[in-house]
Amino acid sequence: MTITIRKANTMRYMVRFTVALVALAAMTFAVSTTAAAQNALKGVATPSSATEDECIAVLESDAAWQPKYEACTRLRQVGTEKSIPALASLLGDEKLSHMARYALEPMPYPEATDALRKALGKTKGQQKLGVITTLGAKRDAKSTKAIAKALRDKDATVASAAAGALGRIGTPQSNAVLAGFARSAPDSLRDAVAEAQIAGAEMLVRDNKGNLAVPFLTALVTDEREFVRLGAYRCLASADPEGATALLTKTLAGDDALARNFAAQVAAELPADMTKQLAAAVPALPPAGQAALLRGLGDRKDAAAHDAVIAALASDNKEVKIAAVNALGALGTGEDVPALAALLASGDADLAAAARLALGSVDNRNYDEAIAAAAGSAS
Repeated sequence: MTITIRKANTMRYMVRFTVALVALAAMTFAVSTTAAAQNALKGVATPSSATEDECIAVLESDAAWQPKYEACTRLRQVGTEKSIPALASLLGDEKLSHMARYALEPMPYPEATDALRKALGKTKGQQKLGVITTLGAKRDAKSTKAIAKALRDKDATVASAAAGALGRIGTPQSNAVLAGFARSAPDSLRDAVAEAQIAGAEMLVRDNKGNLAVPFLTALVTDEREFVRLGAYRCLASADPEGATALLTKTLAGDDALARNFAAQVAAELPADMTKQLAAAVPALPPAGQAALLRGLGDRKDAAAHDAVIAALASDNKEVKIAAVNALGALGTGEDVPALAALLASGDADLAAAARLALGSVDNRNYDEAIAAAAGSAS
Protein backbone atom coordinates (compact mmCIF):
# COMPACT_ATOMS: atom_id res chain seq x y z
CA MET A 1 0.00 0.00 0.00
CA THR A 2 2.80 2.35 0.93
CA ILE A 3 4.60 1.51 -2.30
CA THR A 4 1.45 2.24 -4.31
CA ILE A 5 1.01 5.62 -2.64
CA ARG A 6 4.64 6.52 -3.26
CA LYS A 7 4.30 5.61 -6.95
CA ALA A 8 1.16 7.70 -7.21
CA ASN A 9 2.85 10.69 -5.58
CA THR A 10 5.87 10.29 -7.84
CA MET A 11 3.67 10.24 -10.94
CA ARG A 12 1.79 13.31 -9.69
CA TYR A 13 5.06 15.21 -9.16
CA MET A 14 6.33 14.18 -12.60
CA VAL A 15 3.13 15.41 -14.22
CA ARG A 16 3.39 18.71 -12.38
CA PHE A 17 7.05 19.05 -13.37
CA THR A 18 6.26 18.30 -16.99
CA VAL A 19 3.45 20.85 -17.03
CA ALA A 20 5.80 23.39 -15.49
CA LEU A 21 8.44 22.70 -18.13
CA VAL A 22 5.89 23.11 -20.91
CA ALA A 23 4.66 26.35 -19.41
CA LEU A 24 8.21 27.61 -19.03
CA ALA A 25 8.98 26.72 -22.64
CA ALA A 26 5.88 28.53 -23.82
CA MET A 27 6.80 31.59 -21.81
CA THR A 28 10.36 31.50 -23.14
CA PHE A 29 9.08 31.24 -26.71
CA ALA A 30 6.67 34.13 -26.19
CA VAL A 31 9.35 36.31 -24.70
CA SER A 32 11.86 35.47 -27.43
CA THR A 33 9.41 36.21 -30.24
CA THR A 34 8.44 39.59 -28.79
CA ALA A 35 11.75 40.57 -27.25
CA ALA A 36 11.92 43.88 -29.03
CA ALA A 37 8.39 44.82 -28.02
CA GLN A 38 8.94 43.73 -24.42
CA ASN A 39 12.17 45.65 -24.20
CA ALA A 40 10.47 48.64 -25.74
CA LEU A 41 7.73 48.51 -23.14
CA LYS A 42 10.41 48.60 -20.47
CA GLY A 43 12.01 51.61 -22.14
CA VAL A 44 14.95 49.70 -23.61
CA ALA A 45 16.00 51.11 -26.99
CA THR A 46 15.86 48.87 -30.03
CA PRO A 47 19.39 47.61 -30.69
CA SER A 48 21.15 48.52 -33.92
CA SER A 49 21.23 44.82 -34.78
CA ALA A 50 17.46 44.36 -34.52
CA THR A 51 15.75 42.52 -37.36
CA GLU A 52 12.98 44.00 -39.45
CA ASP A 53 10.38 41.85 -37.69
CA GLU A 54 11.59 42.99 -34.30
CA CYS A 55 11.39 46.62 -35.36
CA ILE A 56 7.88 46.15 -36.72
CA ALA A 57 6.89 44.55 -33.41
CA VAL A 58 8.11 47.65 -31.60
CA LEU A 59 6.15 49.98 -33.88
CA GLU A 60 2.98 47.94 -33.43
CA SER A 61 3.35 47.76 -29.64
CA ASP A 62 2.56 50.28 -26.92
CA ALA A 63 6.25 51.10 -26.65
CA ALA A 64 7.45 54.53 -25.64
CA TRP A 65 8.71 57.13 -28.09
CA GLN A 66 12.41 56.33 -27.86
CA PRO A 67 12.21 52.63 -28.84
CA LYS A 68 9.95 53.49 -31.77
CA TYR A 69 12.37 56.22 -32.79
CA GLU A 70 15.18 53.66 -32.77
CA ALA A 71 13.05 51.16 -34.68
CA CYS A 72 12.40 53.69 -37.45
CA THR A 73 16.09 54.47 -37.61
CA ARG A 74 16.88 50.79 -37.98
CA LEU A 75 14.17 50.27 -40.60
CA ARG A 76 15.78 52.91 -42.79
CA GLN A 77 18.63 50.41 -43.05
CA VAL A 78 16.84 47.06 -43.14
CA GLY A 79 13.23 47.88 -44.00
CA THR A 80 11.44 46.20 -46.91
CA GLU A 81 7.87 46.26 -48.19
CA LYS A 82 6.92 44.35 -45.06
CA SER A 83 7.56 47.32 -42.78
CA ILE A 84 5.71 49.92 -44.86
CA PRO A 85 2.26 49.51 -43.21
CA ALA A 86 3.73 49.92 -39.72
CA LEU A 87 5.65 53.00 -40.79
CA ALA A 88 2.68 54.44 -42.69
CA SER A 89 0.58 54.24 -39.54
CA LEU A 90 2.91 56.77 -37.92
CA LEU A 91 2.79 59.43 -40.65
CA GLY A 92 0.11 61.35 -38.79
CA ASP A 93 1.83 61.00 -35.41
CA GLU A 94 3.07 64.31 -34.01
CA LYS A 95 6.15 62.79 -32.40
CA LEU A 96 7.08 60.07 -34.86
CA SER A 97 5.93 61.23 -38.29
CA HIS A 98 9.36 62.59 -39.13
CA MET A 99 11.03 59.29 -38.23
CA ALA A 100 8.54 57.27 -40.25
CA ARG A 101 9.32 59.49 -43.24
CA TYR A 102 13.02 59.12 -42.53
CA ALA A 103 12.62 55.36 -42.95
CA LEU A 104 10.30 55.55 -45.97
CA GLU A 105 12.18 58.17 -47.99
CA PRO A 106 15.03 55.99 -49.33
CA MET A 107 12.85 52.93 -49.93
CA PRO A 108 12.68 52.10 -53.64
CA TYR A 109 9.35 50.31 -53.33
CA PRO A 110 6.27 51.90 -54.98
CA GLU A 111 4.29 51.02 -51.86
CA ALA A 112 6.40 53.43 -49.82
CA THR A 113 5.59 56.34 -52.11
CA ASP A 114 1.94 55.27 -52.25
CA ALA A 115 1.79 55.43 -48.46
CA LEU A 116 3.16 58.95 -48.48
CA ARG A 117 0.69 60.06 -51.16
CA LYS A 118 -2.22 58.67 -49.16
CA ALA A 119 -0.99 60.44 -46.04
CA LEU A 120 -0.89 63.76 -47.88
CA GLY A 121 -4.68 63.96 -47.87
CA LYS A 122 -4.99 62.90 -44.23
CA THR A 123 -2.38 65.04 -42.50
CA LYS A 124 -2.14 68.71 -41.63
CA GLY A 125 0.30 71.17 -40.16
CA GLN A 126 3.83 69.97 -39.60
CA GLN A 127 2.96 66.39 -40.52
CA LYS A 128 1.55 67.49 -43.87
CA LEU A 129 4.57 69.72 -44.43
CA GLY A 130 6.85 66.77 -43.76
CA VAL A 131 5.01 64.44 -46.10
CA ILE A 132 5.15 67.04 -48.87
CA THR A 133 8.86 67.54 -48.32
CA THR A 134 9.53 63.81 -48.50
CA LEU A 135 7.52 63.41 -51.69
CA GLY A 136 9.60 66.22 -53.14
CA ALA A 137 12.80 64.51 -52.06
CA LYS A 138 11.62 61.34 -53.78
CA ARG A 139 10.82 63.42 -56.89
CA ASP A 140 7.42 61.78 -57.12
CA ALA A 141 5.86 63.21 -60.27
CA LYS A 142 2.53 61.51 -59.51
CA SER A 143 2.18 63.80 -56.48
CA THR A 144 2.36 66.98 -58.54
CA LYS A 145 -1.38 67.62 -58.68
CA ALA A 146 -1.95 66.97 -54.97
CA ILE A 147 1.05 69.05 -53.93
CA ALA A 148 -0.10 71.86 -56.24
CA LYS A 149 -3.29 72.13 -54.17
CA ALA A 150 -1.16 72.66 -51.08
CA LEU A 151 0.27 75.83 -52.62
CA ARG A 152 -2.92 77.50 -51.43
CA ASP A 153 -2.88 75.95 -47.96
CA LYS A 154 -3.82 78.37 -45.18
CA ASP A 155 -0.63 77.42 -43.38
CA ALA A 156 2.09 79.45 -45.11
CA THR A 157 4.80 76.98 -44.08
CA VAL A 158 2.91 74.16 -45.79
CA ALA A 159 2.42 76.27 -48.91
CA SER A 160 6.11 77.14 -48.97
CA ALA A 161 7.03 73.47 -48.58
CA ALA A 162 4.74 72.65 -51.49
CA ALA A 163 6.59 75.12 -53.70
CA GLY A 164 9.92 73.63 -52.69
CA ALA A 165 8.71 70.10 -53.35
CA LEU A 166 7.47 70.99 -56.83
CA GLY A 167 10.86 72.49 -57.56
CA ARG A 168 12.64 69.33 -56.46
CA ILE A 169 10.30 67.14 -58.50
CA GLY A 170 11.54 69.20 -61.43
CA THR A 171 9.43 67.93 -64.31
CA PRO A 172 8.00 70.11 -67.09
CA GLN A 173 4.60 69.73 -65.41
CA SER A 174 5.75 70.78 -61.95
CA ASN A 175 7.65 73.74 -63.44
CA ALA A 176 4.53 74.79 -65.31
CA VAL A 177 2.51 74.63 -62.09
CA LEU A 178 5.01 76.91 -60.36
CA ALA A 179 5.10 79.35 -63.27
CA GLY A 180 1.33 79.58 -63.25
CA PHE A 181 1.09 80.02 -59.50
CA ALA A 182 3.84 82.66 -59.49
CA ARG A 183 1.56 85.06 -61.36
CA SER A 184 -0.84 85.26 -58.42
CA ALA A 185 1.29 84.12 -55.48
CA PRO A 186 0.86 86.15 -52.28
CA ASP A 187 3.79 88.34 -51.29
CA SER A 188 4.66 85.98 -48.43
CA LEU A 189 5.35 83.18 -50.92
CA ARG A 190 6.86 85.02 -53.89
CA ASP A 191 10.47 84.41 -52.92
CA ALA A 192 9.90 80.75 -52.06
CA VAL A 193 8.14 80.19 -55.37
CA ALA A 194 10.91 81.91 -57.34
CA GLU A 195 13.56 79.80 -55.63
CA ALA A 196 11.51 76.70 -56.42
CA GLN A 197 11.22 77.76 -60.07
CA ILE A 198 15.00 78.02 -60.38
CA ALA A 199 15.44 74.69 -58.59
CA GLY A 200 12.92 73.10 -60.94
CA ALA A 201 14.77 74.43 -63.98
CA GLU A 202 18.04 73.11 -62.55
CA MET A 203 16.46 69.66 -62.24
CA LEU A 204 15.49 69.77 -65.91
CA VAL A 205 19.07 70.65 -66.82
CA ARG A 206 20.34 67.81 -64.63
CA ASP A 207 17.96 65.44 -66.40
CA ASN A 208 19.37 66.53 -69.78
CA LYS A 209 16.19 68.45 -70.59
CA GLY A 210 17.73 71.90 -70.53
CA ASN A 211 15.85 72.93 -73.65
CA LEU A 212 12.61 72.56 -71.69
CA ALA A 213 13.95 74.81 -68.94
CA VAL A 214 14.76 77.72 -71.26
CA PRO A 215 11.23 79.23 -71.46
CA PHE A 216 10.88 79.22 -67.68
CA LEU A 217 14.33 80.78 -67.19
CA THR A 218 13.88 83.40 -69.90
CA ALA A 219 10.87 84.70 -68.00
CA LEU A 220 12.86 84.85 -64.76
CA VAL A 221 15.91 86.77 -66.03
CA THR A 222 13.76 89.91 -66.25
CA ASP A 223 12.42 89.59 -62.70
CA GLU A 224 12.81 92.69 -60.54
CA ARG A 225 14.52 90.71 -57.76
CA GLU A 226 18.27 90.51 -58.19
CA PHE A 227 18.68 87.06 -56.64
CA VAL A 228 16.07 85.68 -59.03
CA ARG A 229 17.72 87.18 -62.10
CA LEU A 230 21.15 85.98 -61.03
CA GLY A 231 19.93 82.44 -60.32
CA ALA A 232 18.06 82.32 -63.62
CA TYR A 233 21.10 83.52 -65.58
CA ARG A 234 23.32 80.93 -63.94
CA CYS A 235 20.93 78.13 -64.75
CA LEU A 236 20.34 79.45 -68.26
CA ALA A 237 24.09 79.33 -68.86
CA SER A 238 23.93 75.58 -68.29
CA ALA A 239 20.66 75.06 -70.13
CA ASP A 240 21.56 77.17 -73.16
CA PRO A 241 25.08 78.70 -73.05
CA GLU A 242 24.76 80.49 -76.38
CA GLY A 243 21.37 81.85 -75.49
CA ALA A 244 22.63 83.04 -72.10
CA THR A 245 25.58 84.83 -73.70
CA ALA A 246 23.32 86.47 -76.28
CA LEU A 247 20.92 87.63 -73.59
CA LEU A 248 23.77 88.94 -71.48
CA THR A 249 25.39 90.86 -74.31
CA LYS A 250 22.02 92.33 -75.23
CA THR A 251 21.72 93.67 -71.69
CA LEU A 252 25.29 94.98 -71.77
CA ALA A 253 24.54 96.79 -75.01
CA GLY A 254 21.50 98.50 -73.53
CA ASP A 255 21.10 101.97 -72.03
CA ASP A 256 20.17 100.85 -68.50
CA ALA A 257 23.25 101.39 -66.31
CA LEU A 258 21.86 99.30 -63.45
CA ALA A 259 21.11 96.44 -65.82
CA ARG A 260 24.64 96.65 -67.24
CA ASN A 261 26.17 96.49 -63.78
CA PHE A 262 24.05 93.48 -62.97
CA ALA A 263 25.08 91.84 -66.24
CA ALA A 264 28.72 92.38 -65.25
CA GLN A 265 28.04 90.61 -61.96
CA VAL A 266 26.40 87.74 -63.80
CA ALA A 267 29.34 87.54 -66.20
CA ALA A 268 31.64 87.17 -63.22
CA GLU A 269 29.68 84.22 -61.87
CA LEU A 270 28.82 82.18 -64.94
CA PRO A 271 30.46 78.75 -65.39
CA ALA A 272 34.22 78.72 -66.06
CA ASP A 273 33.89 77.30 -69.56
CA MET A 274 32.08 80.46 -70.71
CA THR A 275 35.03 82.84 -70.33
CA LYS A 276 36.11 82.68 -73.98
CA GLN A 277 32.56 83.32 -75.19
CA LEU A 278 32.24 86.33 -72.93
CA ALA A 279 35.65 87.69 -73.87
CA ALA A 280 34.83 87.40 -77.57
CA ALA A 281 31.78 89.62 -77.03
CA VAL A 282 33.77 92.61 -75.75
CA PRO A 283 34.73 94.34 -79.07
CA ALA A 284 31.17 94.42 -80.42
CA LEU A 285 29.74 96.23 -77.40
CA PRO A 286 29.41 99.99 -76.97
CA PRO A 287 31.98 101.54 -74.61
CA ALA A 288 29.77 101.39 -71.50
CA GLY A 289 29.02 97.74 -72.18
CA GLN A 290 32.68 96.95 -72.81
CA ALA A 291 33.67 98.53 -69.51
CA ALA A 292 31.01 96.58 -67.63
CA LEU A 293 31.96 93.26 -69.22
CA LEU A 294 35.67 93.90 -68.58
CA ARG A 295 34.81 94.34 -64.90
CA GLY A 296 33.06 91.00 -64.95
CA LEU A 297 35.97 89.32 -66.73
CA GLY A 298 38.40 90.75 -64.20
CA ASP A 299 36.31 89.36 -61.35
CA ARG A 300 36.39 85.92 -62.97
CA LYS A 301 40.20 85.90 -62.69
CA ASP A 302 40.37 83.53 -65.64
CA ALA A 303 43.47 83.81 -67.84
CA ALA A 304 41.34 82.86 -70.85
CA ALA A 305 40.18 86.49 -70.96
CA HIS A 306 43.72 87.90 -70.95
CA ASP A 307 43.99 88.62 -74.68
CA ALA A 308 40.65 90.42 -74.76
CA VAL A 309 41.72 92.59 -71.82
CA ILE A 310 45.05 93.47 -73.48
CA ALA A 311 43.20 94.43 -76.66
CA ALA A 312 40.86 96.70 -74.70
CA LEU A 313 43.87 98.41 -73.17
CA ALA A 314 44.39 100.09 -76.54
CA SER A 315 40.89 101.60 -76.55
CA ASP A 316 40.49 105.35 -77.08
CA ASN A 317 37.68 105.40 -74.51
CA LYS A 318 38.85 106.31 -71.01
CA GLU A 319 36.22 104.22 -69.21
CA VAL A 320 37.09 101.14 -71.26
CA LYS A 321 40.81 101.71 -70.81
CA ILE A 322 40.52 102.01 -67.01
CA ALA A 323 38.29 98.90 -66.87
CA ALA A 324 40.93 97.01 -68.86
CA VAL A 325 43.69 98.18 -66.51
CA ASN A 326 41.66 97.06 -63.49
CA ALA A 327 41.00 93.69 -65.10
CA LEU A 328 44.68 93.31 -65.90
CA GLY A 329 45.41 93.77 -62.21
CA ALA A 330 43.48 90.54 -61.64
CA LEU A 331 44.62 88.64 -64.74
CA GLY A 332 48.03 90.08 -65.48
CA THR A 333 51.44 88.49 -65.14
CA GLY A 334 54.97 89.84 -64.97
CA GLU A 335 54.91 90.22 -68.73
CA ASP A 336 52.20 92.87 -68.41
CA VAL A 337 54.16 95.04 -65.99
CA PRO A 338 55.84 97.16 -68.73
CA ALA A 339 52.51 98.03 -70.36
CA LEU A 340 51.01 99.02 -67.02
CA ALA A 341 54.11 100.90 -65.94
CA ALA A 342 54.00 102.93 -69.12
CA LEU A 343 50.59 104.23 -68.08
CA LEU A 344 52.08 105.74 -64.95
CA ALA A 345 53.45 108.47 -67.18
CA SER A 346 50.03 109.08 -68.70
CA GLY A 347 48.76 112.60 -68.53
CA ASP A 348 45.47 111.20 -67.16
CA ALA A 349 45.60 111.04 -63.36
CA ASP A 350 42.75 108.51 -63.15
CA LEU A 351 44.41 106.16 -65.60
CA ALA A 352 47.76 106.49 -63.84
CA ALA A 353 46.13 105.74 -60.47
CA ALA A 354 44.43 102.65 -61.90
CA ALA A 355 47.74 101.46 -63.35
CA ARG A 356 49.47 101.94 -60.01
CA LEU A 357 46.87 99.80 -58.26
CA ALA A 358 47.06 97.15 -60.96
CA LEU A 359 50.84 96.99 -60.66
CA GLY A 360 50.42 96.25 -56.98
CA SER A 361 48.28 93.23 -57.84
CA VAL A 362 50.06 91.53 -60.72
CA ASP A 363 53.11 89.30 -60.47
CA ASN A 364 55.80 91.78 -59.42
CA ARG A 365 58.61 90.16 -61.35
CA ASN A 366 60.52 92.90 -63.21
CA TYR A 367 58.45 95.46 -61.30
CA ASP A 368 61.34 97.73 -60.29
CA GLU A 369 62.91 97.61 -63.74
CA ALA A 370 59.60 98.46 -65.40
CA ILE A 371 58.95 101.38 -63.07
CA ALA A 372 62.45 102.71 -63.69
CA ALA A 373 61.99 102.41 -67.44
CA ALA A 374 58.67 104.24 -67.26
CA ALA A 375 60.21 107.01 -65.18
CA GLY A 376 63.06 107.35 -67.67
CA SER A 377 60.71 107.67 -70.61
CA ALA A 378 58.68 110.27 -68.78
CA SER A 379 61.76 112.42 -68.22
